[in-house]
Amino acid sequence: ISGFSLSAFFFALLEGPLKNQVPRLAFDAQFMVEIFDSLFSPERDKSLKQSETASDKYQAFQAPDIPFNVLVIVNDAQRARNMGIYGYDRYPDNPLKSFYQKSFVFQALSPANYTDTAIPALFTGQGPQRHPSAIKDALTLWDYFPQKFFTFYILTAGKKWARLDEFFNSFNMQYLWSAADDAGQKDALDYIQDETALQQVGQVIKQHPHFVGVFHANSMHFPYFQQEGFTPFQPCETERTHWPQASVNCYDNAIYYLSHLEANLLNEIDLQRTIVVLTSDHGEGFYEHGAYFHNQDLHEESVRVPFIWYIPPALQQQIPATNWNHFVQNQKRYVSTSDLIPTILHLASLLTGQPPAFEREDFTGRSLFEDQTNRIVITSGCFVDYRCFSRDVAFADEHYFVLLRPNALDPVEIYPAFDFNQLHPLQVEEVDPEKLANIFSNAPHLHPLGGMLQSLLDVEKLKR
Repeated sequence: ISGFSLSAFFFALLEGPLKNQVPRLAFDAQFMVEIFDSLFSPERDKSLKQSETASDKYQAFQAPDIPFNVLVIVNDAQRARNMGIYGYDRYPDNPLKSFYQKSFVFQALSPANYTDTAIPALFTGQGPQRHPSAIKDALTLWDYFPQKFFTFYILTAGKKWARLDEFFNSFNMQYLWSAADDAGQKDALDYIQDETALQQVGQVIKQHPHFVGVFHANSMHFPYFQQEGFTPFQPCETERTHWPQASVNCYDNAIYYLSHLEANLLNEIDLQRTIVVLTSDHGEGFYEHGAYFHNQDLHEESVRVPFIWYIPPALQQQIPATNWNHFVQNQKRYVSTSDLIPTILHLASLLTGQPPAFEREDFTGRSLFEDQTNRIVITSGCFVDYRCFSRDVAFADEHYFVLLRPNALDPVEIYPAFDFNQLHPLQVEEVDPEKLANIFSNAPHLHPLGGMLQSLLDVEKLKR
């Protein structure tokens, strides 16, 4: 009763004496409805365990012939802007330079800015514009591979964090191993022993000629693991006293250390028939836009992540020229990490001549071997009925990065697509309405809040 009374009083103020004092509501009506609804609604099931629909789909699915192995490296909380391959002058990832020289580098946005939504989206190809039931009803990456492939997910942090183990343990998962759980570590989220986990990865790969697996590292997750002998950037301090630069130094040290470990692994395993994808679940903020860490902000530092593909030269030569050209050209556009599965399934089809399995699924992700001209990539801070840190959503295409912040005083920020610093939103007179039209006209069809974006953007004013 007191909650409803408070909300009534709040809205009375906004419609009365404060009406002309608040030009844009910090909390819109829908947001308030959701807040109070959450107080009186039963707790929702937060599990993304596969549903009976997914089970039926898996039983009926005929796995395509896949003539390559796959290793996905997920560096938790690694933002692209602190990597030399993405233009950072420090180049803490320098140990991976020889790997980069053989690889293809994409400008990718994560589907979300927090792990327990970004990871399921990455490994199902379902983005935040869908209800979480789409993830539960989907197959995972390892479910698409034939039985001869050994499947594994090896991570450093505890696999039960946010009940992610229920998602990892899909129908075709054979080996789920956590360094934190194996060590009996209670504070499993902050447990950082990537070297131990990488040893497990190396052993598994050597034992199985056919594999599809994931190594999920944790060194860049706060508190940014520091290994003696791998700390060139000083002073390093994770306490707030000397933030942000001292903590950036710690962060870069963690990248430097983990890059050494991963370079050693990639030098040891046979890459002649193995595709390697290096990516992340989200980035990290160091107060560039008033926030630390990642789950309260959707600016570039929190959602632009590495998406680096190594495809063995022998396989490259078998890809049709048109599709290969699309793959190369898509490096110049925003793509999504949810493109992982469609790309792998499409590549298998291109190499074997089999019907494309990826076209039978309704992914939000798209194949990198397709023409993605005018594609709009979405990242979100809210998965309805599952996890919601904020209602913010970003729409990005080849021209603009449009950030919708419904509960902010300035709810729409527009940046040039590849302005990675995002220090100053464009003024009205700086926006080209014809180039913005792609996002403006399609937003309502792509995300539930797209209509709100249209109502807040005065395109006619832009045209003038």
